[in-house]
Amino acid sequence: MQTTTNCDESPAGSTRTLRFVDWLSAELETEEASTKGDRRRLALKLAAARLLEDRGYDDFSTRDVSDAANVTRTALYLYYPSKQVLVLELLQDFQRFMMEKLRPSRKGMSMAEAALETNRTYVRFFAINARIILSIQYVRRNLSDAEKLQFDLNDWWAHKVARAISGRTTVQQRSSHPSKQALATAYALEGMIDSFLTELYVRRNPNLVALNLSEEAVAKLLTRLWLGALKGSEP
Repeated sequence: MQTTTNCDESPAGSTRTLRFVDWLSAELETEEASTKGDRRRLALKLAAARLLEDRGYDDFSTRDVSDAANVTRTALYLYYPSKQVLVLELLQDFQRFMMEKLRPSRKGMSMAEAALETNRTYVRFFAINARIILSIQYVRRNLSDAEKLQFDLNDWWAHKVARAISGRTTVQQRSSHPSKQALATAYALEGMIDSFLTELYVRRNPNLVALNLSEEAVAKLLTRLWLGALKGSEP
């Protein structure tokens, strides 16, 4: 999954922020969270997101969440009967966050320019959210409903990439199904890039970290792979 949006690390409240907990914090300040119930629900999810980022899924409890959100445990259970239910809703928010921030756009750009800008942002996104991505990956492996969310997100992105591979630009073409070859190429490319960035920024593979690659170098590397995949998929 990749994007062409700007890749700054803006403060909470900015529409450009790529950090999940900052995005949730900004949501808490919007008019959509105007009711007490909305604000309490968001406060609980924000607290859970921070705990996921700081400790990991297994190392916090509902008591920790309620304490961090300044909400009683009784009130927490009115919204979320279990930690699992809370985290699953949080994962849905993370998916919405990714789809909002990682929306591909090639307006006014060549394919090569768009691919590079896309990868710059995606690399920055991974680097900023590495700790919470690690926790989310763990949750997805252990909760079947969470894994389904990941499959849906991957499919959404793969279809977008596949349509780009197929060279479809009109509204009618974008609404049609990409070819099997284009879709398979998109899934392979997505899996390869996500795996590489996970090793580098999330798992911190020491052999890879030792290469001392800058984010710009990583983005350019991924762009070469991306453009090569596009060329290789041509009939």
